[in-house]
Order: sequence, then C-alpha cells, then structure tokens
Amino acid sequence: MGWVVRKHTKRDARGRSRRIVVQAGLNVDGAFDTSYNSDIHHQGILSEIRLHTSARRFARNRKYDQKVATLWKEAILRDAPLLRGFFAEEPNYRPRMLRCCEKILGRRFQ
Repeated sequence: MGWVVRKHTKRDARGRSRRIVVQAGLNVDGAFDTSYNSDIHHQGILSEIRLHTSARRFARNRKYDQKVATLWKEAILRDAPLLRGFFAEEPNYRPRMLRCCEKILGRRFQ
C-alpha cells in the first residue's frame, strides 16, 4: 500500500530508462491523518493489518515492530481519520489490531 510521492525516470549506464515510483506507506508520521477513501485505502489498510496480525509472521527487527505498533496504537486510540473510516466499514479489525499492538509493545528486548 502506498500513496505516490514522486514519479521519475531513471537511466542506467547503457541508456535504458525505466520509470521509478516512490511511495509512502503507513509507517510514516502523518499517514493516518488523511481522510479515508474506500476505493483507494481499503485494500492497502487491510493488507497491512493482515501482515501485522498474521500468526505466521517471519522474524523481523523488533525495534521496527515496536515503532510500527506504537504508530498504529496511537492512531487507533486517537481515532485518526483514515482508521475511523476503515473501522466504520470493518469494525472487527479494530480489536485485533489493538491486541497485536499490545502484544508487540509488551515484549521486552532480548
């Protein structure tokens, strides 16, 4: 999921060009403050939630997990506009994501 930040063309050493699209995901500050549009945001938010709450998560960086969990938890608790619209359509994902954030934030670094 992501919102297009910038599009540009890059050329390699042989002169071949390819289009580059730079996207911002939900892991940046201020991403949850955008207003919710179901056509654009629904599938991306759903895939992010499934990624973070899946039982078969692969090993990742714990500091990154805690950063993401903190962003999500704060956004859910302050009722951010993006998540308010999503949880109005899919109310069963709110407690799942909160439980996942609490679980990640409850772990200690080893």
